[in-house]
Amino acid sequence: MIEWKRATLLLSIGSLVAAASALAAILPDVEVKTNFPAELHVNLMPPVQNNGFVDQKIHATLKNNSGKELVLTAATPCDVSSWQIIDSSGAVKQVSVKPEICIQQFVTEKVEPGKTYARDDVVHIDGKKLTDGSSYKFRYKLFGYETESNFTAVVTH
Repeated sequence: MIEWKRATLLLSIGSLVAAASALAAILPDVEVKTNFPAELHVNLMPPVQNNGFVDQKIHATLKNNSGKELVLTAATPCDVSSWQIIDSSGAVKQVSVKPEICIQQFVTEKVEPGKTYARDDVVHIDGKKLTDGSSYKFRYKLFGYETESNFTAVVTH
């Protein structure tokens, strides 16, 4: 009877370890998310405001799913985040543009296990380069870690 309970306990522990390993393989060590909208509205009706550009505010989060502290680094504050807009054929339609002048200061952020780093950003999108009803991907990088969101352009002429 004791041998049977011991074998069951060892099997249970082995199953638990296997389940944890499987979950670790599925769950990435770092998870990035944004709240980029499913529809991006662009108004190009005269008089065109802001020369057809849309300043889309986003909130980005980077979660540390690993069991150790994550140290995030960037050469300058302008290198912390970047973005691209990609059309349905995979062609890059737009990219973030770094300012001509950027403070030459190394950026370091530490994220404890299970904790999240958050950042608010404004994405300056040229609405004239988007086609009404077309699908796009918004690719966002935060400290080199990447996420994608699908969206549809809603362009009013």
